[in-house]
Amino acid sequence: TGPQGIAWNDDGTRLYEVGTGAPNKIYQLNVSTPFDITTASPDTVINAENDSIEGIEWANNGTRFYEVGIRPRKIHQYTISIPYDITTASVEKSIDTQDTEPNGIAWNNDGTRLYEVGSGSDKIYQYELSTTGWEAF
Repeated sequence: TGPQGIAWNDDGTRLYEVGTGAPNKIYQLNVSTPFDITTASPDTVINAENDSIEGIEWANNGTRFYEVGIRPRKIHQYTISIPYDITTASVEKSIDTQDTEPNGIAWNNDGTRLYEVGSGSDKIYQYELSTTGWEAF
């Protein structure tokens, strides 16, 4: 209940869901027909850092993902040892959000800019990262 965000792996065979109705959980679903949610089946559930998760986003290579939430207002970076497999996830870093009610995050293609959107101030925030991209979060 209370879904807030979804993300796909690169080939559409895994779907990830986060929300406010199942506090502190990230769901991984297997999808037998790429990008067709009617073929999705539950696979794995892990605990998240935020109690009220609003969004999830992957780095392009599937070795990191990011969650954003309201309690606490943080963006957490997870590292993954097997690309797009959340069972291998561990929290690497966390930063405070700019907005008091963050609702989502997105990356540009090379990982040098992170965007945060929030309803507390009705703004989009841009974070500038070095040329090393996601690793510099």
